[in-house]
Amino acid sequence: MDGQYANSNFNVILESLYSVFIVLNNDGWSTIFFQHAKATNNAYKSYIYFISLLVLGQFIVFNLFVAILLSKFEADSVSYQKE
Repeated sequence: MDGQYANSNFNVILESLYSVFIVLNNDGWSTIFFQHAKATNNAYKSYIYFISLLVLGQFIVFNLFVAILLSKFEADSVSYQKE
């Protein structure tokens, strides 16, 4: 990298939030992973971090989606029973 930081890094809070957002959206997360593994010179810590971020992050996003879906069904059910 010739002494330059990668485009997605974890040095500044806004850039780290952006990087986590990309990973959670599954959009180009492999590039961020390889840049992080190369910058830290420790691939095992990168594996653990990114796999746990993917699993836990996708679990949380999925649960939010299900909660929104269930609240919509509940609202429709209540409005249907009032009629």
